Amino acid sequence: MNRPSLHLWLLPALTLPAVALELRAYNPAAHDRFTGYPGAPVMNPGFLYDPLKFTGVGWNASQANREFVLVSPRHVLAAQHYLPSVGHLISFIAPNGSMVQSAVQSFNNIGPDNPPGITDLTLVTLATPLPATVKPMPYLNLADEADYLGKELQVFGFGLTPGVVVRAGRSTINDIDDADVDGPGGTYGVERLMEYVYEAAGTDPNDAYLTTGDSGSPTFALAGTQPAVVGVHFTAAEDSGDHYNYDSFVPHYVPALDLLLAPSGYRMRPANFTPTTLSFAWTSTPAILEAGDPGSVTVTLQNTGATETGNFAATLTFPTAQAPSALTATGCVIESPGSGVWQVRKALVAASEQIVVTASWTAMPNTSQIAASVALASDTSTPSVNPLTIAVAEGYTAWASGLTEGDQTDDPDGDGEINLLEYAFGSDPESGQTLFPGGDATRPQVTYDAGTDTVTLSYPERLSAALLGLSYQVETSPAMAPGPWTLALPVGASTTTQAYSPAIPGFVKRVITWPKSAPELFARVRVELAE
Repeated sequence: MNRPSLHLWLLPALTLPAVALELRAYNPAAHDRFTGYPGAPVMNPGFLYDPLKFTGVGWNASQANREFVLVSPRHVLAAQHYLPSVGHLISFIAPNGSMVQSAVQSFNNIGPDNPPGITDLTLVTLATPLPATVKPMPYLNLADEADYLGKELQVFGFGLTPGVVVRAGRSTINDIDDADVDGPGGTYGVERLMEYVYEAAGTDPNDAYLTTGDSGSPTFALAGTQPAVVGVHFTAAEDSGDHYNYDSFVPHYVPALDLLLAPSGYRMRPANFTPTTLSFAWTSTPAILEAGDPGSVTVTLQNTGATETGNFAATLTFPTAQAPSALTATGCVIESPGSGVWQVRKALVAASEQIVVTASWTAMPNTSQIAASVALASDTSTPSVNPLTIAVAEGYTAWASGLTEGDQTDDPDGDGEINLLEYAFGSDPESGQTLFPGGDATRPQVTYDAGTDTVTLSYPERLSAALLGLSYQVETSPAMAPGPWTLALPVGASTTTQAYSPAIPGFVKRVITWPKSAPELFARVRVELAE
């Protein structure tokens, strides 16, 4: 430190006024972050620093003069000697002005570089993650500690008189160095601290300094226009009217914090980074998923950039009634924040690394398609939402599941067409209806076009027939039963498929045309199902 002879004590041990953050010329209209704090806090539009950029700075609802910085949706930083209690609610204000809260669950203190002892920096885990509207704050990552010196600071804290208010002011990084800190019971060791000085002779009305009661509040420096955390308030001292302020220097402890965050799928967010891109692709097994049968969808997500990314998150959302039975992703944290929703997270994803997510169904839902989505995000990429539209073929078992007479040879509506034919041609087995809503026939039809002197045989055919084990065979014979029936089409015959208009989901129209001049033949369509 610039003042190696200055003996550092914990804030509670200092004999200073019972206030917290002092400003050279305190002006509530500029320095207060909220109006109505703590009972009904509202963002102050005249705040010295844009209030919308600090949704990730919260406070202890049980002790209104304790402040914390959010570094992941479930973690805040705090001062070890001034911690909240388990169960205390940490409050945040979202951009729309609503208050969101999560309870303190546990603590992990950050150890010193050279044990024994502890540092004053603590990672606090919250019981539930904060919503996306409350943004975790990045940390300032510069190439060398010397690059931090002279950086202007945004110093957050509290004023206790008159009333409890959340304030902020400015200062400048003066030094970064190790300090051998004494504490209760001698448990503190060497800690990396950041010093910023309030000079009594200064003139900037926004200059701020720390006094008793504000340990744990954050300090920020700008990375471009984005505030990034650099410190958590630790201690302070006064000498001849000048105030010496000391924060735990957060960038130094990022590797240790990352080790604690990684099992939850998070890391500290760098303010400076090389942008990367996340790609999305998927396949299904089997290739055609059939209602009522087991199936799975494999979603492959890749960091296509040349550098690693972090805080990777893929949120898969399915309609609740069509959600998979299970979802897996090797090496990732998987949580389900709601019905039909899964979040897959990983702290670090290397350049070109793939994340493979498998959604499995013990029985595919009885629907023509599952309209799902995959939202992708990381701390170095642009968020995206990708549609995941999964086609589901209607197998016979699922198709017949609601019928009172469900065997292939049954005829529930007594129209002379057995269930297998109703299934193959798309008709309703219980209505006797022979037309689709658009007027097209649900049974094979033969027509003659005098203008072209051609005969046309047409019938509905399932798009996924082959994969469903369903076959349609056109047979011809010069005579009616008993035949002989063969698969030989008339000379000059051609076959195509056409889309129905309006569309018939899952079906196309098979059209076979031949010249009338060919020998006259009888034709029929044989349907078989192999399941």
